[in-house]
Amino acid sequence: MANMTTVLTTMADSGQTRKFRLSTHTVLQPRTVIQSYTPAPNVNASAKDTVDVVYGALDADGNPIANKVVFGFTLRRPINADATTVTNAKALFREFVASDQFDNVISGQFFIAGS
Repeated sequence: MANMTTVLTTMADSGQTRKFRLSTHTVLQPRTVIQSYTPAPNVNASAKDTVDVVYGALDADGNPIANKVVFGFTLRRPINADATTVTNAKALFREFVASDQFDNVISGQFFIAGS
């Protein structure tokens, strides 16, 4: 698996949540990654991880707008799930993100095209 080429610098760490910034981060144009996790409370429960990539947005005139672009995902996995199931689900998620289907969802809010 390839390493990330983008350098993330830690901004804050509150135990179960960490906030990172990119080198291009500014107050007017935030560029951050926020990761949080919730451990499974028992062996029959699921652990939960969330990751959000947050980018400040500009309007057509180049002025910052209040709403941000956010790409995120939530991962829930039973702690007693077999590794093959987790690996297969991860592979499908990666395939989707690398596909034209993902671009269609992002650019036009289209549903994934099934057969």
